[in-house]
Amino acid sequence: MHKTGTTYLQRRFAQNRDRLRETGVLFPAHGFVDHGDVGLKDQATPGHQGILNAAREGDRAFFRQFERKVRSSGCGTVLISCENLWAPYREPEARMKMVRRFGRFLDAFPRRRMVAVLRRPDAYVEALYRERVTSHRQREVREIGPFVDECADSLCDYASALQAWETFSGGNLTLIDYAALRRGGNTFEAFCSALGIGLPEGIAPADAATVYPTPGRDTIALVRTINAMVDDETIRREIVRELMRTGASGETTSASSSALRPDRRLDLIRRNRAACEGFFRARGFAFDYEAMLRDVATEATSWQPPAATDLSALSRLLERHGVARPAD
Repeated sequence: MHKTGTTYLQRRFAQNRDRLRETGVLFPAHGFVDHGDVGLKDQATPGHQGILNAAREGDRAFFRQFERKVRSSGCGTVLISCENLWAPYREPEARMKMVRRFGRFLDAFPRRRMVAVLRRPDAYVEALYRERVTSHRQREVREIGPFVDECADSLCDYASALQAWETFSGGNLTLIDYAALRRGGNTFEAFCSALGIGLPEGIAPADAATVYPTPGRDTIALVRTINAMVDDETIRREIVRELMRTGASGETTSASSSALRPDRRLDLIRRNRAACEGFFRARGFAFDYEAMLRDVATEATSWQPPAATDLSALSRLLERHGVARPAD
């Protein structure tokens, strides 16, 4: 699932690839994609996007090479991680078609386990929106309200995506609560423990390449304005990369402050509960929906809508990159 620490986990696994291999766990380099040089975040990676792309394209030569590397590794466990397997914007039929194709691509490896880290729906939807705004390919220009209007039903229906991958794994589905995973401050170790992966001595600690700061809502509003104003993709990428590193000048809120009205957040939680609570219960997983609702109700007493974009800061930013000042 997107926005559940995937980049951090993928970077930590890649960072410790050799040590893990000694314990029989392979985190393949084959098919792992690094977007740090082209994405808007220096640490960006979609993980094993190359494997997903090869499955979509039916690239059997890629798979034969992948299979050879896996079998020659001597490892009993192969860990593939790619957030785009979640396919949040696909219709259920299109997602199931993708999953079946992926399953056929990996038919030489019938023993499978699907692990999904799940985030509370209001936080997930907003984090995904922020990801779209800061993607140079998607160039999202809508405010968050219209985005939620269009996507809320599909994004809150976790069960639809999970059912497809449960079929892929022959029912071997593990669900992990993102908040619980982070609670102890040792996310990588907690994730490995949940998977039953014993970490060897000498695991490298996290470094700067494993994390990137979450942009606050003021920064997101400024990037959205840049998306709407700057047509040149190269210049737009340069400007947004700068903002991803520095944040908006005078950011007035923390990264966790929501741009969504509290009533919209409550609606997302209730939609997710209606679509997923029974599915979760049948698989021994539970979100504390009542606690989520109480949290939002408490935060609603002090919530304020985002401030207007600082046009003088915007002008200075555009001028540094040779873009004409916006009209007053």
